[in-house]
Amino acid sequence: MNRCAHFLLCLVVLTVFTGCGSGRVEKPTVSVDATLTLDGKPYGPARLSLSGPTAEAGLPPTTGIAESDGSLKLWSYKEGGGVVPGTYAVMLVPDPMKVGEAVQTKPSSVEIPQSGGKVEIKLETKPGTKGKVPSAI
Repeated sequence: MNRCAHFLLCLVVLTVFTGCGSGRVEKPTVSVDATLTLDGKPYGPARLSLSGPTAEAGLPPTTGIAESDGSLKLWSYKEGGGVVPGTYAVMLVPDPMKVGEAVQTKPSSVEIPQSGGKVEIKLETKPGTKGKVPSAI
């Protein structure tokens, strides 16, 4: 190959790799020290899904993983990367390993402050469900 062909090949490769990004613009995130409670008691292990109250809110989907002591890790873009501040609707995600049982909770939301810091997500069991109901699976 001659020099011109090498140059063009390198140019094509660079163009392909630089053009393969996700295209999304990530908003700034803050670090939070979060806990999860259900009916006033630490709750876990559990998985949470947080979303903006409307699509217009512009908040990215956010994930949470709670340990058995209720300590909670939250992230918006990548695990350990922090959370975009804002008000989120909170949904408890059923554990697929516990087929036949799922905790039903009242609708809940949480405010992630611009400064980050301590956040407590408080969930309450829906009345009449006694905390567990048959799953839809």
